[in-house]
Amino acid sequence: MVGDGVQPCSPEYPGKQSIRQVQHRLTPDEVRQIGEEYQAGISIRHLADTWHISRETVRLALKRAGVPTRKVELTEKQLGDARRLQLEGWSLPGEGRFNGKSSFERGR
Repeated sequence: MVGDGVQPCSPEYPGKQSIRQVQHRLTPDEVRQIGEEYQAGISIRHLADTWHISRETVRLALKRAGVPTRKVELTEKQLGDARRLQLEGWSLPGEGRFNGKSSFERGR
């Protein structure tokens, strides 16, 4: 059924159904509210969880609201740990940043 987000698959698989992701566009009021919450100190991760949207969508909403994002500043100890682990063959996950919360993955 189209209305409930479940649609039949192609005719080759008559008994199967596919699930379509429901799209929700943030309204200007929602974008403004996300910006206000972020400026009040709430993290991007927490906003994403609360609003049931991705972190990238939160970042885009903040950009649309004209709200600058906070930069993650590493301590000297975190920088030293990252350098040491990199020399030992570990890679930094995600975008290659170590923020003290991410786990390292062993390089291949």
